[in-house]
Amino acid sequence: GKGDGGTILQGLGINTIMTFNSGHSFTRVSEPGNLGQATPWNIGVRATQDPRQRFPAEVLNTSLTPWVFNVDMAVDKRLYFDRYNVRFFVNVLNLLNAKNILNVYQTTGTDDDDGWLKSPLAGNFIATPGYLDFYQAVNLDNRWHYLGATGHDLWSQPRSIRFGMTLEFK
Repeated sequence: GKGDGGTILQGLGINTIMTFNSGHSFTRVSEPGNLGQATPWNIGVRATQDPRQRFPAEVLNTSLTPWVFNVDMAVDKRLYFDRYNVRFFVNVLNLLNAKNILNVYQTTGTDDDDGWLKSPLAGNFIATPGYLDFYQAVNLDNRWHYLGATGHDLWSQPRSIRFGMTLEFK
């Protein structure tokens, strides 16, 4: 506040929020035995999209996603003037730039492999020129099919930094 901490520390604030959790439970499912209504582009999330093709491979909610740890930080400095105050701030979300795994593919239990490219059903598609590289880039590296199927991401957001200023009139 005004008058606290001398001229340099007056109006300075530093806040951190640390969060962690032990992941969440999920049930691994068996690989699909056929393409069904899926396409060769979204077959990796077929069990997620179509509950008719979701056959548990274990007791319900036996598996857990990894632990998640995150640190956010906010720093602000308020300058006091006669008729107004000015506050400058920096908010850093995911300060440590941790790549937290929030969700996993139900068939493999991992965040980087949906199991499709190892499936016997994938053989003819992998033989198609460019298919393997395209599938890897679009679906596994960029998670296009998982985002489309669930509306959620596999990973936490990367570090983001927000700068700002507020003007407060007295």
